[in-house]
Amino acid sequence: MEVHDNHFADSPDALLHVRLTIRHPILPTLSLRVPVPIGGEKAGIGAALVDLKKFSEREHFPQELPRLVIGRSGNPARRSVQVKVAAEFEITQIPYRSLSG
Repeated sequence: MEVHDNHFADSPDALLHVRLTIRHPILPTLSLRVPVPIGGEKAGIGAALVDLKKFSEREHFPQELPRLVIGRSGNPARRSVQVKVAAEFEITQIPYRSLSG
């Protein structure tokens, strides 16, 4: 995991990048990278939703999702393309007092 502090230049305030590697005995190694937006919002979930829409529209931090293709010989082994996909976010609000020790 890595954290990207974004609160001075963009929305949301920070991103937690979750990386996952999937290994299988038959398939090639697959990797997954998903940004988890984090925001400090006095106004709560409504303001967070506005930031989430900005995050989605700006596309500065795309998800990296694997896609397997079973092909014939002679085709390239790997290729990277960017395609827009729908995503559903579950927004969870955590009270600030629960974070302070």
